[in-house]
Amino acid sequence: MDIDWETIIKVGGEGGVISLKGGTQENGKWIFSTKTNESMFDEEMATERSIPQEKPSTDAIKLIPTNRSSNWRIVDNWTDAIELLNEFPWRRLTPLEVHSDFKEKVWEEIEKGNVPSHRILKWEKICTP
Repeated sequence: MDIDWETIIKVGGEGGVISLKGGTQENGKWIFSTKTNESMFDEEMATERSIPQEKPSTDAIKLIPTNRSSNWRIVDNWTDAIELLNEFPWRRLTPLEVHSDFKEKVWEEIEKGNVPSHRILKWEKICTP
Protein backbone atom coordinates (compact mmCIF):
# COMPACT_ATOMS: atom_id res chain seq x y z
CA MET A 1 0.00 0.00 0.00
CA ASP A 2 1.26 3.48 -0.84
CA ILE A 3 1.84 6.05 1.88
CA ASP A 4 -0.22 9.22 1.55
CA TRP A 5 2.50 11.78 2.42
CA GLU A 6 1.46 15.04 4.07
CA THR A 7 3.49 18.15 4.85
CA ILE A 8 4.28 18.30 8.56
CA ILE A 9 6.67 21.28 8.51
CA LYS A 10 7.61 23.43 5.53
CA VAL A 11 10.18 26.21 5.79
CA GLY A 12 11.80 28.37 3.17
CA GLY A 13 14.36 31.01 2.49
CA GLU A 14 16.17 32.56 -0.40
CA GLY A 15 17.96 29.27 -0.92
CA GLY A 16 15.03 26.93 -1.26
CA VAL A 17 12.45 24.95 0.66
CA ILE A 18 12.80 22.21 3.27
CA SER A 19 9.85 20.03 4.22
CA LEU A 20 9.31 17.33 6.78
CA LYS A 21 6.80 14.94 5.26
CA GLY A 22 4.78 12.40 7.18
CA GLY A 23 2.35 9.64 6.50
CA THR A 24 0.51 6.99 8.41
CA GLN A 25 1.09 3.34 7.89
CA GLU A 26 -1.61 0.66 7.89
CA ASN A 27 -1.10 0.28 11.65
CA GLY A 28 -1.81 4.01 12.14
CA LYS A 29 1.76 4.82 13.14
CA TRP A 30 3.35 7.93 11.60
CA ILE A 31 6.56 7.79 9.57
CA PHE A 32 8.59 10.81 8.47
CA SER A 33 11.09 11.89 5.85
CA THR A 34 12.50 15.15 4.54
CA LYS A 35 12.09 16.72 1.14
CA THR A 36 14.32 19.51 -0.07
CA ASN A 37 14.66 21.82 -2.99
CA GLU A 38 18.05 23.29 -2.23
CA SER A 39 18.72 24.84 -5.61
CA MET A 40 20.06 28.00 -4.05
CA PHE A 41 21.57 26.47 -0.88
CA ASP A 42 24.30 24.74 -2.86
CA GLU A 43 23.98 25.01 -6.61
CA GLU A 44 26.58 22.34 -7.35
CA MET A 45 25.03 19.77 -5.02
CA ALA A 46 21.41 20.77 -5.55
CA THR A 47 18.87 18.00 -5.88
CA GLU A 48 15.14 17.86 -6.23
CA ARG A 49 14.16 14.78 -4.26
CA SER A 50 10.77 13.19 -4.04
CA ILE A 51 9.26 10.95 -1.42
CA PRO A 52 9.39 7.28 -2.36
CA GLN A 53 6.03 5.61 -2.84
CA GLU A 54 6.90 2.07 -1.82
CA LYS A 55 5.83 0.97 1.62
CA PRO A 56 8.78 1.31 4.01
CA SER A 57 9.66 -1.19 6.66
CA THR A 58 9.02 -0.39 10.28
CA ASP A 59 12.77 -0.13 10.97
CA ALA A 60 13.70 3.02 12.87
CA ILE A 61 15.76 4.25 9.94
CA LYS A 62 15.81 2.81 6.46
CA LEU A 63 17.79 4.04 3.47
CA ILE A 64 15.84 4.02 0.26
CA PRO A 65 17.97 5.04 -2.71
CA THR A 66 16.19 7.37 -5.12
CA ASN A 67 19.18 8.17 -7.31
CA ARG A 68 22.97 7.92 -7.21
CA SER A 69 23.52 11.11 -5.25
CA SER A 70 20.88 10.92 -2.52
CA ASN A 71 19.17 8.53 -0.15
CA TRP A 72 15.87 8.87 1.62
CA ARG A 73 15.90 8.24 5.31
CA ILE A 74 12.54 7.37 6.69
CA VAL A 75 12.09 7.38 10.44
CA ASP A 76 9.23 6.20 12.60
CA ASN A 77 9.27 8.59 15.55
CA TRP A 78 9.16 12.32 16.23
CA THR A 79 12.62 12.55 17.82
CA ASP A 80 14.27 11.06 14.75
CA ALA A 81 12.11 13.23 12.47
CA ILE A 82 13.48 16.35 14.17
CA GLU A 83 17.00 14.95 13.81
CA LEU A 84 16.40 14.72 10.06
CA LEU A 85 15.38 18.38 10.04
CA ASN A 86 18.33 19.34 12.24
CA GLU A 87 20.63 18.56 9.31
CA PHE A 88 19.37 21.90 7.98
CA PRO A 89 19.01 25.32 9.64
CA TRP A 90 15.22 24.91 9.61
CA ARG A 91 14.51 26.92 12.77
CA ARG A 92 16.28 29.91 11.24
CA LEU A 93 14.16 29.86 8.07
CA THR A 94 10.71 31.29 7.43
CA PRO A 95 7.91 28.92 8.49
CA LEU A 96 5.51 28.36 5.60
CA GLU A 97 3.30 25.54 6.85
CA VAL A 98 2.81 23.37 9.93
CA HIS A 99 0.41 20.42 9.99
CA SER A 100 -2.43 21.07 12.44
CA ASP A 101 -1.78 17.80 14.32
CA PHE A 102 1.85 18.78 14.97
CA LYS A 103 1.66 22.49 15.84
CA GLU A 104 2.22 21.93 19.56
CA LYS A 105 5.18 19.61 18.99
CA VAL A 106 6.75 22.01 16.50
CA TRP A 107 6.30 24.92 18.89
CA GLU A 108 8.05 22.88 21.62
CA GLU A 109 11.00 22.44 19.23
CA ILE A 110 11.05 26.16 18.46
CA GLU A 111 11.09 27.01 22.16
CA LYS A 112 14.30 25.00 22.54
CA GLY A 113 16.12 27.89 20.89
CA ASN A 114 18.41 28.68 17.99
CA VAL A 115 15.68 30.79 16.38
CA PRO A 116 16.48 34.35 15.28
CA SER A 117 14.39 36.91 17.18
CA HIS A 118 12.79 38.18 13.96
CA ARG A 119 11.46 34.65 13.24
CA ILE A 120 9.93 33.90 16.66
CA LEU A 121 6.69 35.78 15.97
CA LYS A 122 6.26 34.02 12.62
CA TRP A 123 6.74 30.63 14.28
CA GLU A 124 4.37 31.57 17.09
CA LYS A 125 1.71 32.71 14.62
CA ILE A 126 1.88 29.53 12.55
CA CYS A 127 2.08 27.15 15.54
CA THR A 128 -0.52 28.59 17.90
CA PRO A 129 -4.27 28.98 17.45
